[in-house]
Amino acid sequence: MKRKDMLVEEVMKKKVVTVRRGTTLKELIEIFGKFTFHTLPVVEKDNRLVGVVALEDVLKIFQPYPSHILEMLERVPFLDEYGERSPGCRYSS
Repeated sequence: MKRKDMLVEEVMKKKVVTVRRGTTLKELIEIFGKFTFHTLPVVEKDNRLVGVVALEDVLKIFQPYPSHILEMLERVPFLDEYGERSPGCRYSS
């Protein structure tokens, strides 16, 4: 059984998946699909926290069809404008 006086540092993850403001919605949804996160920290280039983004907030954008988000995003031309991931997207494939 866990101690009631346990500290956050004893259970926290040190390798954190983060996104930047420039991460595309398509990339963000791919990250949410790959991992079991419900929220992700949004950081600047110096890894300074500037906010969080929640899966629930992203799903609200696409209502009433949240189950078809990736399929819908594939039809939105501006999301693939550069043909590669944005530099602010930090996760390993």
